[in-house]
Amino acid sequence: MILFKKALRTVWRGKAAYISCMLLIAAGIYMLVALGASARALSASAARYYKASRLADAFASVSALPAGALSSLTQIDGVDEVQARLTYDARIVALNAEKLIWLRLISYDKSYPGIPLNAPSVTGFELTGEYDVWIGQSFLDTHQLKTGDELTAIVEGRQIPLHIAGGANSPEYVYAVRDPSDMFPDQEAFGIAYVDIHALSLLLNRQNTFNDISFSFENGYTFDGLKQNLNTALAPYGLISLIARKDLFSYNMVNSEIKNDMAMSYSVPILFAGMASIVLYLMLKRIIEQERPQIGTLKTFGYTNFEILAHYIWYGLITGLLGAIVGILLGGVSVKPMLDLYTRYFTLPDMSTDIPPDLIFIALLVALGFGTLGAYAGARPALRLNPAEAMRPPTPPPVKGDIMKQLPFLQWILTSRGSMALRNILRAKARSAFIMAGVMFSFGMLAAMCPMTTMMGDIILSKYSKVEAYDVKLTLKSPQASAGARQEAMKLPGAAMAEPLREIPAEIRMSNRKKSVILMGLRQDTMLYRLYDDEKHSVSRVPEAGIILNQFTADDLGARRGDAVLISTPYNSEEDEEISVTVKDIIHQNMTAAAYMDVNAVNAMLHLPDTADSVMIKTADLAGLKTAVNDAKNIRTIEDTYSAIANIKQAMGSYTSITWIIVALGSAIAFAIIYNSSAISLSEKKREYATLRVLGMQVGEVCEILNFEYWILFAAGCLLGIPFAAFLQNSINQMMAGYLDNFSMPTGIPLWGLGAAAGGCMAAVLLSNFSAKGKIRTLDMVEVLKERE
Repeated sequence: MILFKKALRTVWRGKAAYISCMLLIAAGIYMLVALGASARALSASAARYYKASRLADAFASVSALPAGALSSLTQIDGVDEVQARLTYDARIVALNAEKLIWLRLISYDKSYPGIPLNAPSVTGFELTGEYDVWIGQSFLDTHQLKTGDELTAIVEGRQIPLHIAGGANSPEYVYAVRDPSDMFPDQEAFGIAYVDIHALSLLLNRQNTFNDISFSFENGYTFDGLKQNLNTALAPYGLISLIARKDLFSYNMVNSEIKNDMAMSYSVPILFAGMASIVLYLMLKRIIEQERPQIGTLKTFGYTNFEILAHYIWYGLITGLLGAIVGILLGGVSVKPMLDLYTRYFTLPDMSTDIPPDLIFIALLVALGFGTLGAYAGARPALRLNPAEAMRPPTPPPVKGDIMKQLPFLQWILTSRGSMALRNILRAKARSAFIMAGVMFSFGMLAAMCPMTTMMGDIILSKYSKVEAYDVKLTLKSPQASAGARQEAMKLPGAAMAEPLREIPAEIRMSNRKKSVILMGLRQDTMLYRLYDDEKHSVSRVPEAGIILNQFTADDLGARRGDAVLISTPYNSEEDEEISVTVKDIIHQNMTAAAYMDVNAVNAMLHLPDTADSVMIKTADLAGLKTAVNDAKNIRTIEDTYSAIANIKQAMGSYTSITWIIVALGSAIAFAIIYNSSAISLSEKKREYATLRVLGMQVGEVCEILNFEYWILFAAGCLLGIPFAAFLQNSINQMMAGYLDNFSMPTGIPLWGLGAAAGGCMAAVLLSNFSAKGKIRTLDMVEVLKERE
């Protein structure tokens, strides 16, 4: 008990250093609890929802599948259940004149016995009327709609009144985007709606045909094992896409968020706790040197090595326990706000805000474990001291080479105080290395994260400024002659430029590797879709022959410039199931995976007429153009780049906030490490500084020694921090690649990012030096010089 009280008193006397150490642990535990509990809640909610709603194992999109063909699909070995639907993207009018608003109409068979695949969770009334619909709850909430209200939709060029019978959520649209290229959900611009299958088939004039099929598999069968058979069975019906559940964009985004948060919830706390452990080690090492006489006295009175070691381990346990308590409390409070943030993007029910008990146990284990490890490493030298040796001051370490003699030119550059500082650095190599490592870590984190406060938005928005230079893209229901499509587009209000575009779903294969992409047929003189290389900062020209691959596509295939790849599309003939094409170039793009060819080469390769699947338009009258195409029967979708940019900017707000929090943590780490190191250095050398004061040095002159020492270590740490920042950036890039398919961060850190990092670390050094100056000014020189008597 006496030693425990002594530990508490010692911690209290050095509370500033211990508090900063405790905050490092608390920050790590906060991340562990907040991210860990949120990720588990998201994972548990998703698993329950997918199971209850019977999310399918595979999804296919076709041009037209007759009802009579369903029985042949169920006979495929390994297929358990097949369900077919109709889907159609309908324009909604009068809700918002500034945005294009879409509802994806999904057919619903009320007569189906039991729970269908991808069953929606519904609140409201049955679909009794001809145009009754259940609409996605997020869409209803955003537009402040309720049961009984009416919407006007444009279906096949006709205005249809939709009566809201209730709200519905779908397991397929937990992360609801109209197209994967949209990146972020926009509940105002896109929603889902369930319509009675007979009513929708009449509206679309597609009785007894379907364009969307879902599959569930028998136990023991996988998508990869059944893919070839499914492809063969669906090919006659105009197969557009066939994907596994794991590749469903919504499912993939939920899983990626869970994996990313779980990984960060363990890696970040260990990093923070490890830094705190090193700080504890240095502090305990200094305390052992100061308390040598006390250790000798305790051993003389019969205290064992174990009891003395346990006493010093209490320092780490107290620091770790307090840090864990603060981190757990802050993390627990943050779980609900984090889940609320999730609900802006993921539509999932019943996400628990409780902290799992085992997560609290892990948090305590990490905090106490690293606290104990640091204290043990620092206190271990006490075990080697015998009473007689401990009662004497430590023998000064031998000087192995004086740098001033080895590099004599330094004496002409440095003052006497600069020479003292340089010798101090070399005599305390471990402490100096730790300070440099701390500055390096802090500099690297700030340099890697500061640019990300604007970089992510710039990357996404550059898609619309450097690649997609059009204002509107009209996707056609059926291909139209290129010249005619362009002429019709130029008649639209405000149209200044129009270009036809060929977009074909394709699978590219090289050896045993495959990649599904959109093969884009561009014209040689294209102005509205540019092949911009994000690394070279230049625009590539579409080759007359051959193909250009995006870096993501090339990496997945293992392809290089000059290689031959095999292309298969829905337009390939039976004789040419795969067509060989030479890779002419590979361009780096931070977003999307794609392949590009000259449109004439595509048409010749697939024996197609000169037609277009979509038209890109540059317009000065966006509102007028939207109004003009409202009733157009041959337009499937309208992509408005202005609405997409507005949605991205809105979604980037929460991301930027999180990035700034990480930047603040990096600054706090820099200050904690440098401040603690300064405090330790000052306590180790206060006898030397007091002696210098007695010899006549002023406070400012003594501080010059300490300041010069830290500025040298600061400069060295910043230099080491530059490659470390590059390493961190590469790690973040790899993490983002695992989190978001076909997405990468730019390589290279801008100069302003390096400057911001240096400025943050410099502020920590200045604050530490200011604090040290105050302590040197208040040194009791007599008491300090009497300490070893």
